[in-house]
Amino acid sequence: GYTAASFKKVLSDDVISRQLSTGIAGSDFVTQQELSYAASIIGQKRSFDYVTLSIKDKLTKVAVNDEEINAYYENNIDKYQREPKVKLAYIEVKHSDFVISAEEIQVKEAYDLEMAEFKISEERRASHILIEVTDERSQDQALALATDIKSKLTNGEDFALLAKTHSDDVDSVKNGGDLDYSRGDTFPEAFETALFALAPESVSEPVITEYGVHIIKVTDIKAIAKPGFDERKSIIRQRIELEQAENLFVKRVEQLRDLVFNSADLKGPAEELELTVSQLGWVGRKDATGVISSPKVINVAFSDEVLTERNNSDVIELAKDHYIVIRVLEHKSAEPIPINEVKSQIVGQLKKSKASDILKLDSESLLAQMSASNLGLLSLAKNKNYSIVSETNVTRMTAKANKELSMAIFAIAKPVGMQSTLESIALSNGDYVVVGLKAVVNGKLDDLSPAESKSINAQLYKSYSAQSIDAFQQSIRDQAEITVL
Repeated sequence: GYTAASFKKVLSDDVISRQLSTGIAGSDFVTQQELSYAASIIGQKRSFDYVTLSIKDKLTKVAVNDEEINAYYENNIDKYQREPKVKLAYIEVKHSDFVISAEEIQVKEAYDLEMAEFKISEERRASHILIEVTDERSQDQALALATDIKSKLTNGEDFALLAKTHSDDVDSVKNGGDLDYSRGDTFPEAFETALFALAPESVSEPVITEYGVHIIKVTDIKAIAKPGFDERKSIIRQRIELEQAENLFVKRVEQLRDLVFNSADLKGPAEELELTVSQLGWVGRKDATGVISSPKVINVAFSDEVLTERNNSDVIELAKDHYIVIRVLEHKSAEPIPINEVKSQIVGQLKKSKASDILKLDSESLLAQMSASNLGLLSLAKNKNYSIVSETNVTRMTAKANKELSMAIFAIAKPVGMQSTLESIALSNGDYVVVGLKAVVNGKLDDLSPAESKSINAQLYKSYSAQSIDAFQQSIRDQAEITVL
């Protein structure tokens, strides 16, 4: 939908708006020391042994009784609540409901009016040579160069060749200056005036616009006939129907706003505006579907004004062509879920908690034995018939351990001397893992490939740039005087 001129203006504004943030970001840099430090962390290698104490082995060995279940239920009753629910009545207003077929006579009248205003009789294909005005070239100098090029064209030199040699329009230069067709509204006004005044294959005198000085050539002229009624009627019919529907739609929405504000229910406004009142069964915040599931509607349904005071809601805009107004008919407050319905959940939670407590004690006991005996994890675990996993010189990306465990292992402090660092790690699935970290070797920048080094540098630069821009914006906010109306 843009003309060439308006599109260039949009691009120009965008470039200007980016200059400040680009300038700030562009001032950042990554030092060799920072890059080396990042490489030492990212390329770090660790050697470790670990034993997994599985919660599955303990779940079958623990039991819970009714007293524990009841106590847990009472102490955690807030977790086991049915959400509040409402029954709703609502009126929906959609643009599509007001579309009425346009009569043939309407379409014909609109076509006749369109043709009476039809002024375009031809379109012209243009080529140009653009001489831009810059800091190094004044308008007078650009005009002088354009005049010289015009003289060369008059003497028979090739337009396309001169365009490739002299034009500053990098896009059209590739095609010998060609700009494609215009119906009089594509280029700046002065350009269009000159273009439509030229005879076929003729060249203009220098023409000045906001983009510089142009030499324009007409390369083709195509006559445009007025479209026939059959060609245009479907488009005109659709336009008329949409315009008529829009008028009725907007009017109904405004009338609905006025009526529901002063009405004690939705029945009266619906009857007066010939709209339909629909009803829904019990719905809550989490199980609402269809049009009611919109967060806008749900939030209004459970607001004090609509839920507690039992007023009609305001007319809610779901989209530009879709509105709704709601009223709460009935309301059920939150209530506890009966214990029998959640008993299996509670049993599972209590068993997991008991099993986890046992595993925690087992892991602490194993750590204590290792510390007291100075035996490594590998030796002690073998004596206890644990399954040992050993990994040597693994990176964050190559460790066989799952991601959660690997992250925890790479957070353990480095071992001191020959003594392993021992750690007990609780996993989200309930397992406990006892780890013996044996060695840590930092990565080196020289060990990375050029592509890896470049990637790390880019990530650091992006991070620093974002921090600088955020800091600058915060400094502006700190200095600004802001008034909230």
